[in-house]
Amino acid sequence: MGGRRKKIFKKFDFQPLDEVLDAIAHVDERRVYDVISFYIDYEKSIKNVAKVVKSGGIVAYVVGNRRVKGIEIPNDEITRAFFERNDFMHQLIIVRAIPNKRMPKKNSPSNIVGKTDTTMNYEYIVILIKKFLIFTLFLFFIASCNTEGTTTCKSKKPRYFDLLAFYYPWYGNPEVSGQWHHWDAAGHDPDKLVNGLPDLASSFHPLLGAYDSSNIDVIEQHLRWAQYAGIDAFIISWWGRGDFTDQVSSKIFQVDGKMKDGIKLTFYYEKVTDSTEGIIADFDYLYKNYLTSPVAYRFNGRPVVFLYGRSIFSGFWCILNEKCSKFKSYIDWSSMLSYLREKYNILLVADVMSPRFKSVMEKVVEMGFEAIHVYNPALEFHSGFDPYEHYRLMKKFASSHSLLLGLTVLPGYDDTNIGREFSFKIDRKKGEFYRELIAYALKFSPEWIIITSFNEWHEGTQIEPSVEYGNFYLELTRSLLGDSGNSCRENR
Repeated sequence: MGGRRKKIFKKFDFQPLDEVLDAIAHVDERRVYDVISFYIDYEKSIKNVAKVVKSGGIVAYVVGNRRVKGIEIPNDEITRAFFERNDFMHQLIIVRAIPNKRMPKKNSPSNIVGKTDTTMNYEYIVILIKKFLIFTLFLFFIASCNTEGTTTCKSKKPRYFDLLAFYYPWYGNPEVSGQWHHWDAAGHDPDKLVNGLPDLASSFHPLLGAYDSSNIDVIEQHLRWAQYAGIDAFIISWWGRGDFTDQVSSKIFQVDGKMKDGIKLTFYYEKVTDSTEGIIADFDYLYKNYLTSPVAYRFNGRPVVFLYGRSIFSGFWCILNEKCSKFKSYIDWSSMLSYLREKYNILLVADVMSPRFKSVMEKVVEMGFEAIHVYNPALEFHSGFDPYEHYRLMKKFASSHSLLLGLTVLPGYDDTNIGREFSFKIDRKKGEFYRELIAYALKFSPEWIIITSFNEWHEGTQIEPSVEYGNFYLELTRSLLGDSGNSCRENR
């Protein structure tokens, strides 16, 4: 394609491509015509493919976002746009790292000595399906259902809970952030291969490779996967103002805000501090920078933030490992809860760690929390505590104290590859463990079902697509939880 240069400066009516062409023309007026010629032929070839694909047929294009004159061309989005002009619906773009590619990591695209640029380190699998003739009627049905966000669709059984997932934005690699973050924990070396795979601080390997959480392509892929699975919101792990997780969070909000029908976002406040002033400053910052965003998650109109157990109880690890019967100390959130309710109407959801820690749960009520959850009940389940009983006790306590309730489900657990003194594994049993927890949780009608986690790779609780499981847990989530919801859910 593009073998014969067209001496016309064509516009494609697709902003990302037109902007790239303008940028290349600014650098090299001659080279831009080669690029234009390629995309004229590329668009024609897609039209030809579209003609022979039947309604309902699926196409999958593997493309790379190459650079010309140092300017990256978004071939994944261009491919998507060209197909959508030919009656195709976009389904998914899978981003896959190319760790063993034969091309060099850098080259000299401008042929200037000493001037180099990165080459393609990711490939993009663009998946689309050709529309059926009745698709227009389907769109009309959707448009007539919940156009104002005040009614619900009849096409699916209404879902009484919101589906949330814990999300970790703390991963980094040298290519994007200049150094490894988290993948190299506990002495692991991601640059080395073990059994043909990178040596990561995890028992599993992401399908995207050892990615960087600040990579826009990775963020977009994660949000699309979450959409596909039926997840309503990510609960983003947050460790403080200016922290790496804060910097990445800003990008996630920006990317999500530009997506059509994106998910919602909120935070998991994980800082350990006894400074009331510091906590107030943190929440002033979160509200100003994030919680007023259109993509911020709300429940009954209120912005929501989840609190990790150790942010409330400084004796967290003592409690979690059951080395003491009571917490040694705690941060009194009473005055802060009043302040945050009065000033921002924020709903804080406390991690009570276990329904068996009665003193903790009673203290949470005494402080004035309105909602509870448990981040990770894995240790309880590993020690033999019945999952059904865990959910029953959580529901009983929440109901007796008029608390909103989040019940946590997880596909399994495995922290045996991160150097912990005490580690354990809960086998996934080919999805049966996940199925069992979801079935139990649904029996108790919580306000939220919370997945631990979308991508906590260190503890092996992820549903994000992996080398080991492919898309299995994403599909299982969609089947068991995502598909039970409304396709026109109210935007809280």
